[in-house]
Amino acid sequence: MAGLEIGVAAEAIEAQRQKLMALDDALTMTVLYNERCSGRFDELDRLHRELDAAVHRAYGWHPGMTDEAILAALLALNQERADQEARGDVRFLRPAYQQDRVKPAGRARAVETLRPQTRDIRPLPEAPEKLAAEVLDVLRLEKGPLSVGELSGRFAGPNGRRKMDRFEQMLAILAVAGSIHRTDEGWFSPRRH
Repeated sequence: MAGLEIGVAAEAIEAQRQKLMALDDALTMTVLYNERCSGRFDELDRLHRELDAAVHRAYGWHPGMTDEAILAALLALNQERADQEARGDVRFLRPAYQQDRVKPAGRARAVETLRPQTRDIRPLPEAPEKLAAEVLDVLRLEKGPLSVGELSGRFAGPNGRRKMDRFEQMLAILAVAGSIHRTDEGWFSPRRH
């Protein structure tokens, strides 16, 4: 359903652009977006805001996310997909078109599906005890294990080496304390009854 909403919004934007450009032969996409065309851009701007809102709903993001938080969320999605593909789990949105063009290292399965909703990106605490509490909370809410990359991606900020090192160190400490366990699929927190 979200994909349909996004498609409708994108088509409305394209129709409005074509309408505006048909009114003036000198009007190009560059001029249209860079100069905002003295008031003619208002409807196009409104349509872009609708598209942005539809994309936020599709990904399960809150409407007020900053550009930095959106980038962090997209990087987390990319890391999650890379982790899946490294395990040989390749998902195709258009199997008939894609599966013959990709040579996965492992087994591949053709799944025609929309992107599942993602969780909100949490702020990354500086204090180790707060980070430990947040990591435990994320792992306890999960239905299955998470890789270090997937877990790190649930928190704001780029998934660089420093951030990954912090998470690896925190996971090792929590494992020694018996709060979490590791499987071949990743880290998880045992359910408490």
